[in-house]
Amino acid sequence: MFTQGSILRRYYKPFAGFMLACNFAVAQNWVPSGPPGAPVIPFDALADGYVASTSPKTPLYSCRGGEREGYGLQVGKFTPGSAGCEFGYGGLEISVPDFEFLVTSWQAESGGVVPANAVVGGADSPDSTGFRPPLYICRGKVGGGPLGRPPITPSSLQLGKIRPGLGGCFVPYSGKEISLFNYEVLVAENPAMPLAVIPEINGFVPQDAIRAGTDVDGTPLYICSAIYAGGSHPGKLHSSFGGCNISYAGVEHTISSYLVFRPNWLGIPKFDFRAGTDTDGSPLHVCRAFFSGSLYPGKTRETWKTCNFGLAGKEEAATVYEILSN
Repeated sequence: MFTQGSILRRYYKPFAGFMLACNFAVAQNWVPSGPPGAPVIPFDALADGYVASTSPKTPLYSCRGGEREGYGLQVGKFTPGSAGCEFGYGGLEISVPDFEFLVTSWQAESGGVVPANAVVGGADSPDSTGFRPPLYICRGKVGGGPLGRPPITPSSLQLGKIRPGLGGCFVPYSGKEISLFNYEVLVAENPAMPLAVIPEINGFVPQDAIRAGTDVDGTPLYICSAIYAGGSHPGKLHSSFGGCNISYAGVEHTISSYLVFRPNWLGIPKFDFRAGTDTDGSPLHVCRAFFSGSLYPGKTRETWKTCNFGLAGKEEAATVYEILSN
């Protein structure tokens, strides 16, 4: 398991020093669920767990809510088809209709600007001196019709790379490398969401891979990075691709061996990603645990030895769990 910093140390060691410290961003990691009682799952909400008894497995999403009802800001799970954020409290499973989903944080930019707190996703091919500038993760809208700056008739949200000097977000699309003048950059808020990478091959997408884009036909796109031409280039992933699609020198390339970005889960936490507040003011953190064959997101505190979540009307407490942490 690798943290955002260890992505550079293990895979991109020559330019590890370019990891930038996070600071405040205009983007956010928690977004409203929509009208109370009629939630809409954001396309890039984090699927931190699943129900194994369904086929395919039903994803479970991290959520938080309960302030209006007097529960503090509780961390729990959202099940597709339900009406609220479900969490354990006082031995019971509580569901609240007004809540927020956990998502990745993106900042809108244009014209080649890279925010100071952008997340490093790789490094460019070496220049004449051997220097490999860091590359950051970006996404932008690409239309199904003629391309423009900004794109005309946008119908997809493509993933790619950016760095100072490129002038825009470079994305692989329809066999080519497209430069987008308007785009968003993946950023680290304060506290920074813990991110990790895992190696995969041949288009495999892990259950909790970070979805950050959508192809023209509605196909979900996930963040990946692949080595090519002496660099490591952020790109897009779907199982149908057979690999990570990156752009380089005007062309879209499919690389069968790649890294997939996902939330970072640790068995020995540092409690560095605060996600909520209990009724006594204590910080709550995101955790997940296996229970009866399924994987459930929930909450924990620094003083607890359990991950607590609501299930079938009760509050369950698992003693073996992971926590979202760097």
